[in-house]
Amino acid sequence: MKKTLLKYFTVALITISTISMPLTVKAAQKSNISIRPNVAYSKYDITGDGKADKIRINFKSESYLNIEVNGKKSFSLNAQNIYLVNADLYTLNGNKHFLKLKCQDIDNDHIDYDKLLTYKSGKLVSAVNLMSHRKGAFNARHNSFTQKVGANYIQIRMQSMPGGVGSIQYTITYKLSGSSLKLSKTTYPVTYSKSYNPLLGGQNMWKCAKSLNIKNAPNGNIIYTTDAYEVCTVNKIKYSGGSAYIYIRAEDADISGWVRCPNSYTSRFFEESLFILLSLHSIMSSKSALTGNSNQTFSFEQMPRMTGNHQKLIELRISNNSDLDPNYLIFFHLIKTYISMVKAYLMFWVFQTICLNV
Repeated sequence: MKKTLLKYFTVALITISTISMPLTVKAAQKSNISIRPNVAYSKYDITGDGKADKIRINFKSESYLNIEVNGKKSFSLNAQNIYLVNADLYTLNGNKHFLKLKCQDIDNDHIDYDKLLTYKSGKLVSAVNLMSHRKGAFNARHNSFTQKVGANYIQIRMQSMPGGVGSIQYTITYKLSGSSLKLSKTTYPVTYSKSYNPLLGGQNMWKCAKSLNIKNAPNGNIIYTTDAYEVCTVNKIKYSGGSAYIYIRAEDADISGWVRCPNSYTSRFFEESLFILLSLHSIMSSKSALTGNSNQTFSFEQMPRMTGNHQKLIELRISNNSDLDPNYLIFFHLIKTYISMVKAYLMFWVFQTICLNV
């Protein structure tokens, strides 16, 4: 009888102990979790202690942005010019967590803040500035999209606009080193996709707009000079010493090497990259059309749907076999902008006339 009572007592004690244990993250946390603003989360660990935390991003467009962890403010940012926030929680080996926070500017829809944050001593602090890999080189626009989160790395697709080339995309990888993230390389392969450059059809074919000096190293000796309209492929990009360098291959000559990009967008290397800076209809009537990709390459058909009066950098990517001449595109869009201005003036004149006659 005593043995039976002792058995039941032991089982009850184990049960009570189990129930009274603090809530922990039992199942392995997903490596990539989207965290939406103004939504409370209570199932995910962000502090690294193995316990589920209460996470909430408080955000109001053009007003405030802060992040609460377990009811305490752990991060804040001036949101005066921010209209869109994207956040993702990444989990790597060793219970290492990083929060990717990306903010979009309302004046020109640029990405002005793009960092990986980590929790330390009650605060979310910067672990990686995702713009710093360019090492001070000129870049007209920036965007980033996470491709894969592995056990000890984060792979991110970058969209940049270095001088001379225009929009270009490539993949960078940050590897876990202790509790920090380190770039695995400083030279990145350029990638192409139809979804990113629909007018180029995802093809890596560029026609030189002028002669380009190809060097055997970023700061090396000239080994070949292309002709205007010579076809090249752009295969790599490297950032060093405050400049961007592209690794190209002259197709006919079968010679590959490096070309330094200018630290401005006043010069273009290829016919397919056309930079236009106009005071035009800039932000689409539905902001949601831009929210997924501030570095979006706009097709010519999309431009008439833009509204607003911002100074905006728009890049048109025109394929090699396009029937439309770049000069025609510029002229046509200027005409459409002028017509819109005339319409606005006429509406104002009609309104003024009615008011005066009332």
